[in-house]
Amino acid sequence: LACPPSQASFKSTEQALAATLAIEGKKDILLTMPVGAGKTLVALLAALVDSRAKAGFTILMVPLRALETQLLQLCENLNIKAYQWHSYKSTSFIDPFQGVLVVSPEQFTNRDFQSFLQGPAFAEKVKRLIVDEAHLCESWKSFRDCMTQIGRFRPTSTATNLRHHVQLIALTGTCPTFLRDRVVNHLNIAGPNLVVINKPTRNTTTKFVAELYDSPTSFESDGVFPWLDCVCKQVQTNIASNVPNRALVYATNRADAKAYSDWASKHYPALNPHYFIGDLDSQAKSILYENWKSRHVNILFCTSAFGLGVD
Repeated sequence: LACPPSQASFKSTEQALAATLAIEGKKDILLTMPVGAGKTLVALLAALVDSRAKAGFTILMVPLRALETQLLQLCENLNIKAYQWHSYKSTSFIDPFQGVLVVSPEQFTNRDFQSFLQGPAFAEKVKRLIVDEAHLCESWKSFRDCMTQIGRFRPTSTATNLRHHVQLIALTGTCPTFLRDRVVNHLNIAGPNLVVINKPTRNTTTKFVAELYDSPTSFESDGVFPWLDCVCKQVQTNIASNVPNRALVYATNRADAKAYSDWASKHYPALNPHYFIGDLDSQAKSILYENWKSRHVNILFCTSAFGLGVD
């Protein structure tokens, strides 16, 4: 989108197919592609085409605030009008003929938003609904039930008397077969109108080594983390041997990520440990990400917030 037409090309046949179907707008799409393969481009390309033709607007649903900020900034960089939904503000600033309206799952299923969506000024101008990180409809259903309701609130010709099909595009970086049917059901897109596009993730640059720490002292007690000590020593050894090295330590919650980071900072300050959690603002996250990539931070303690929307 940001380069001359003569230099523009798709990264894969899967991306090209998804973009073509998205622009046509007739089929629903479940698109599974690895991080960095261009899923977001598929959504924004279709929105851009419609915006330039003043043919209608796109609803982009994102489950994380950090992703929302990133997408709004990306739209701005590409000169695509983007709006953030606020139920307490007037909707007069939203142009029903073009642009992207960014909402959270909670906002999308809210009565105020549904009333807005079914209003005469906007109902006929909704071209598509894009659900980012669609696998979370199933993975996070235990504590965000609204994500299982997305399909029920989706604009359809039968539910809202629309005269056109509102396309749904589900984007995800990971959706194994056992998960796919559940996601499809949550989004209410099962049937012959659904096109499933899957680009396998094959990362030949990653080495996986599994080590089991099963000694009686391997568990946490009194603020001591023997397993973490092993990880930090390994990173330290690699750096001393001039082996480019970084580590990610995933915690199951924010409190643990902070605790691990504090412990490592105390015992291995030379590794410059930090933690990465959803509570951090977008600027702090961006700085941490860049520092980790450039190896100014050698070990990063994080929750699943590091990975969603991260290349």
